[in-house]
Amino acid sequence: MCSSNEMYGHNFVIYFSFIFGPGTLLMFTVISITVITGIRIWKIFFSSHVHPVNIRRKQTCSSHDKEAEFSSEIMPNQGTRCPQDNYVGNDVIQNITNMQTNDYKENNGVVMSSKRKRKVYSISSEPLTRFKRMSLAWKSDQHLDRKAWEIRAFSTCVILVMTSIIFTGPFVATFWVEILTSTVVKRKTQVVLFILHMLNVVVDPFIYAWRIPEIKAQLKKCLKSRKRNSKKVLES
Repeated sequence: MCSSNEMYGHNFVIYFSFIFGPGTLLMFTVISITVITGIRIWKIFFSSHVHPVNIRRKQTCSSHDKEAEFSSEIMPNQGTRCPQDNYVGNDVIQNITNMQTNDYKENNGVVMSSKRKRKVYSISSEPLTRFKRMSLAWKSDQHLDRKAWEIRAFSTCVILVMTSIIFTGPFVATFWVEILTSTVVKRKTQVVLFILHMLNVVVDPFIYAWRIPEIKAQLKKCLKSRKRNSKKVLES
């Protein structure tokens, strides 16, 4: 058995530059891409905490819009009732005035009551509490979703780093063993480790798709678009 220097001789530089060098670079590239992807995922997640003012403004604007819509739904109904009382016959007005209490006031034939005003105020105060409860529930759900998404992204990065070290590390280590020591690794073991390394390279994107729902949705869209294009080609 001979070492790699004795086996390749003057061609050792070619061996190193075309076989060992790309393998080492590929391993470190996979690990670095995984780390960079994890950092970007964490950055996207914590971007909401960096700018909390914008989120609060959006929530307040949405709550004000909902309150305005609710008030616009109530006020026309109340507005339509008042002029109808103005144009009703005298007998109807008499019936209303007979049933009224001391809180009613008459001004030029228009009948208004403090009870009606209180009802309007009580109705308009209900949606405020309801929207507050909805916003609090939305915040709690959003916090839970973010926490689960953070754990999923972090665990995905850990899985990818571990698979790269386990399946690609031994393949690169065999070349280091041959260079630094006089021991020679069998070619069969190198072939098996190379197959495991290539399997890791192929499986990494599917791990992303399995762990991250956004990437899974994008892959589904790509597959559906390809199927549609293939059907169109066959039909044409």
